[in-house]
Amino acid sequence: MNAFVKKVNNLVLLSFITGLFLTGCGESEVTGETGKVIAADGSVKATIVRDFDESLYSVSELEDMMNSEAADYNSSNGAGNVSVVSVECVDNKVTAVMDYKSDRDYSSFNSRYFTRESCDEAIANGSLRVSMKDASSLEGVDISSITGSDKLDVLVTDEVGYLTLPGKVRYISDGVEVVTKKQVLVSDNMDGLAYIIFSRK
Repeated sequence: MNAFVKKVNNLVLLSFITGLFLTGCGESEVTGETGKVIAADGSVKATIVRDFDESLYSVSELEDMMNSEAADYNSSNGAGNVSVVSVECVDNKVTAVMDYKSDRDYSSFNSRYFTRESCDEAIANGSLRVSMKDASSLEGVDISSITGSDKLDVLVTDEVGYLTLPGKVRYISDGVEVVTKKQVLVSDNMDGLAYIIFSRK
């Protein structure tokens, strides 16, 4: 392979990686789906599933470039903040799993809105000014009526996909569907941002 062809292939692969990172991601409890798992300690495990043509791209080169992107981020933000767990391709579907030390690392690395804070803080600073529904009854609730908010966290994101939380989902905004007691699916019907209030583990 001559230098020009290799450079073009690398640019195409880099473009693919950019699209990979900017597509909603994270591991869900639903096998083979794109989504995220948020742990009690604040870390995030993200799984990205996308079509991948092995006749056009090399899986090993994809993994190398992802590791390079993670290393560049860590060199400026702290060792181990972002890591590539695995990259596999089966039947022209690539599954990439990545670990992030915090919601801030996920947000910064992927250039997405993804933040977690205590419900008390969100209410106090005015960032929780949306219509919310009880996750069980799906009836609307007044934010000021939410009890036990000192034991609740709120996750706000601009991404669609599955989210698995460390505690029970208590309240959701429009465009969020409850899948299990600890998992939701954020759809593109959200009004810009999706809000999920859940019990702190």
